[in-house]
Amino acid sequence: MSFSSKRLARIVILSALAVVLRVIFGAFPNIKPLTDMFLVAVSYLGLMDAVVLMAVTMVVSGLLFGFGPVVLWQVLSYGVALFVWRSFVSSSIASERLSLPYQSLLAGLSVFLYGFVISLLVATQFGTHPLIFWVNGLSFDCLHAVSTVIFYPFVEQLFRRFLK
Repeated sequence: MSFSSKRLARIVILSALAVVLRVIFGAFPNIKPLTDMFLVAVSYLGLMDAVVLMAVTMVVSGLLFGFGPVVLWQVLSYGVALFVWRSFVSSSIASERLSLPYQSLLAGLSVFLYGFVISLLVATQFGTHPLIFWVNGLSFDCLHAVSTVIFYPFVEQLFRRFLK
């Protein structure tokens, strides 16, 4: 699978936008439209491009906010969430069987999968009990889920308008 210059430019521009949005919303923990961008990208660009978009975004923003093993955990956790989204949701979206509000709710639920996976990885890194670590982070996951539900329709509309 090769990357054409147009395809690569699209990924780079979307990654730059995602990094800028991450910086702009930096003061608000877990309230960012990044997850929405990655999930919507699966439906419009495909799983491979969405994963590359996510990985580039995480690495570049990691250079800005601090780079460490957590960046790898973010990439792996988002990768799992994007794969599950592609497997169970994206095909239904493509065939237009899911309404936008339902898509938003499913996007919000996908955040809890991301939160669970990253909690397992970080807890293992620090040698703490994974379940306790995950439960302690549920308030952040809830904020992340609410912001994902709110941002999803806007991000989906942007992708639909500019990429279809």
